[in-house]
Amino acid sequence: MPNIFKNPAQVYANKLLLEFENQLGLGRMIKHEFDSRFAKAGAKNGDSIEITDQVRLTGGQGDVVTPQSIEEKARFLRLNQHENYSWEWSAKEETLNVDDWMEKYGKVAVEYLVNKADLFLMKLAAQSAANFIGTPASAVSAFRTFGDARAIIESYSSPPGRDLIMAMDPQTQVEAVTLAQGLFNSQKQIARQYEDGNMLRANGWNWHMSQNVYRHTVGPLGGAAPLVDGAQTGANILTKSWTAVAANRLKLGDKVTFGALGDADGGVRGINPVNGNPNSFLQVFTVTADADSTAGGAVTIPVDPPITAAGAYKTVNHAVADNATVQVFGSAAAHASKVTAMNLAMHPDAMVWAMAPMYLPKNPDFGAMQHDPKTGLALRIWRDAIIKENMIVTRIDILFGALVRHPEWICPVLGA
Repeated sequence: MPNIFKNPAQVYANKLLLEFENQLGLGRMIKHEFDSRFAKAGAKNGDSIEITDQVRLTGGQGDVVTPQSIEEKARFLRLNQHENYSWEWSAKEETLNVDDWMEKYGKVAVEYLVNKADLFLMKLAAQSAANFIGTPASAVSAFRTFGDARAIIESYSSPPGRDLIMAMDPQTQVEAVTLAQGLFNSQKQIARQYEDGNMLRANGWNWHMSQNVYRHTVGPLGGAAPLVDGAQTGANILTKSWTAVAANRLKLGDKVTFGALGDADGGVRGINPVNGNPNSFLQVFTVTADADSTAGGAVTIPVDPPITAAGAYKTVNHAVADNATVQVFGSAAAHASKVTAMNLAMHPDAMVWAMAPMYLPKNPDFGAMQHDPKTGLALRIWRDAIIKENMIVTRIDILFGALVRHPEWICPVLGA
């Protein structure tokens, strides 16, 4: 059999990258539009690009105009996720051809790297989302829930299209297929759902089953009825009436609302960014960092989006009122410490990610970097010898980063 290192390293890199693309989950469905900015070989951990959001202005009426100052909002897409898979063997084991090598080592390495990338993207999307629907740790009980998730996303002026994503765990997929029985669908789709047990394309979604759906643990909460402490706007909301002195009272990724639709002030509702009209439901804010309670039972909750009640970039219909109720996943305390699946209903433009061709040292014993400009995917294989031990070390690396640009276009569908 031919020695592996008599074959060009690029052959192995090409096969690895193709296998990576074939196994990719959420990363195959979301945007890769900024990969070209990282296309130069030699990218390093921490490299970043600045991405400017679309400028928003307020309009006017009549002959007289009032020119506005332009305020640009920028974010950074950083390559801060470096994953690798490596192994070593003795020099005398260098006898595999490319197909044997891929089956024995390459596919295993790619499966590991794909899962690391998919887990990261799933978690980032779920933790950043400015919406949710359902009840923590409870199975989806009505097919309409998936339609309601779409309505929430579209209420924030998401672009129209047929590419909406529903990424769900195996249990939720079973529930979705069961709940869809008897509904109006094309005969072809019904047949495929019956035969394969998968939803595929149905009811406005591209359905995708993933074992990497993020499972969120709700904070321990505490306090029968936490309240807002003073009328406020901004990204840090002071609240009171929590159980005193406890770490991580709220957890990164918890979803909170302020007030209720039946309150005198109507609760804090989100804004359609195009027409400026308030939505018919409460604005959901994601907790951006773990939050502790003080000796007096106060918790300062860091939230996104910030509560902005005026101007072109306003996010809500009004400031949060003093003594407005604070609810976490729709309840003051009922969901403390529950673990829930965060199935993702999202528009593909909600987040972007990028991979980059990493630096490959000159004159390695064996190595190659493969970058596909069409898909944006990139992967490096590199091997070198440890002469002292007569061993050979092989490593496969990916470098990537992701950014949620529109958290309002992501709506986790909570599951058991």
